[in-house]
Amino acid sequence: MSRFTVVIHPRFPKDLKAIERAGRKDVVRRILSSLRLLEEDPFQARPGLDIKQLAIAGGPVFRLRVGDYRVLYEVDSASKKVFVTTVFHRGRGYRQ
Repeated sequence: MSRFTVVIHPRFPKDLKAIERAGRKDVVRRILSSLRLLEEDPFQARPGLDIKQLAIAGGPVFRLRVGDYRVLYEVDSASKKVFVTTVFHRGRGYRQ
C-alpha cells in the first residue's frame, strides 16, 4: 500500500503554538504523532487513532480526535494527499 502525503494548512502551526502556549505540549506531541499515522491510512480508525467522517457540505471531511482536541482534514485519494486544515478544542465546536 502506498503512503499518503500530509499537507498542512499555513494556519495549522499557529493553532498548535496556541495549544502549546496553553501548557499542553503533551497534546501537541500526540497530535504530531497522529498526523504521521495518517500517512499510512487516513480513513480507518484504529487503536490510538480515533477517526470519523463528518457530514459537512462541500465534500468529505474527517475528524481526528486527540484528547479534548479535534483535527479536521480532507483526503484526495487520487493524489494520495491528506490536507490538514485546523485543530481546535472540542468546546469550540465545529464552527468555521
